[in-house]
Amino acid sequence: MSYRILIPMIIGLSVWQAQAQDMLLMVQSDLNEDGIVEDITLLYDENSDSADLKIQSAGQPDIIARNIAWVGQFMEQKPFLERLEDGSILVVSLNEAIHRIRWSISLELGYDDGRYVVTRYVYTYRDTLDLDNNGSCQLDLISGQGIRWTNDVPKDIQTTMRAIPVMKWGTSGQITSDIKNVCGI
Repeated sequence: MSYRILIPMIIGLSVWQAQAQDMLLMVQSDLNEDGIVEDITLLYDENSDSADLKIQSAGQPDIIARNIAWVGQFMEQKPFLERLEDGSILVVSLNEAIHRIRWSISLELGYDDGRYVVTRYVYTYRDTLDLDNNGSCQLDLISGQGIRWTNDVPKDIQTTMRAIPVMKWGTSGQITSDIKNVCGI
């Protein structure tokens, strides 16, 4: 009888370990295009509900962006990094584990006017019980243009917010509030 319980636990552990290995917590890119690759790392411990972003470049002081991503308790709630083809970096927070509404937030990082900045914000959500309840908000923080989708209906939106320094993103509740207002969240 205990073997029936043990086998799914071993299989579940193997799946969890495979997922954990796929989650990128460090990427490299030359965001500022100076010919020197930066190391971009997400830092968090299991007891925290937020992650910090660390950008390291040879000969330069480290840049730490506090509270840039949300961290949940389950594997499907752990933030990760992704390097895009153009060299920009995505910081992704998500909840694909529990509650009725599943969501993700992606921050695209770039380099503008001598500083590391959030250049794009994307929020998506879906209701696991009401499949018609879904949407997204995509804001280009360079142009100030965006689009909000609610239940497959698009609406153009605009913001006066522009590329936000990564160091200010997680430490300013006002930025989060302003984004939510623009997106209608």
